[in-house]
Amino acid sequence: MLEFSSFFVWMVKTFSYGGVLVISFIGTSTIFIPFPLDAVISFAASGLGLNPLGVGILAGIGAAGGELTGYLVGLGSREIIKEKKVNKKVGKTVKFLTNLFEKYGFWILPIAAFIPFPFDIIGISAGIGNYDIKKFFVGVCIGKVARCILIAYASFFAIPYLASWLGLM
Repeated sequence: MLEFSSFFVWMVKTFSYGGVLVISFIGTSTIFIPFPLDAVISFAASGLGLNPLGVGILAGIGAAGGELTGYLVGLGSREIIKEKKVNKKVGKTVKFLTNLFEKYGFWILPIAAFIPFPFDIIGISAGIGNYDIKKFFVGVCIGKVARCILIAYASFFAIPYLASWLGLM
């Protein structure tokens, strides 16, 4: 894990905002593997002093791009599900989430992308339901950008304050 964190620090230090974009893409393109994207955003916004708005926007766009992997997995899984080669529990979960898209439409995406929630299941379900990929990306982008901007600004202001309060600065 230390090699990965060293790599991410090097990426942000070397490529600045571009590094944030690439790291957030890589971090969210993993399926069901947790990645400390919030820590990377915090480091970039407060540790390196990058503009929190720029960090938030680029991290959000990268994160939305990375979430397309879940969508594509779902899209590729449609035939397997049609042939009913999945267990009933998975089938019921997918049907429930597909019905959510039909009932609440587009706005389920930014809300789910904003909250700290394992978003992969939403992306996979959108792919299985053959939800429009452009709408999927835009919806996820809205939620991820808003979340990343919030984290970047919170880190930018709170971390230096806490460090001085604790006597670390």
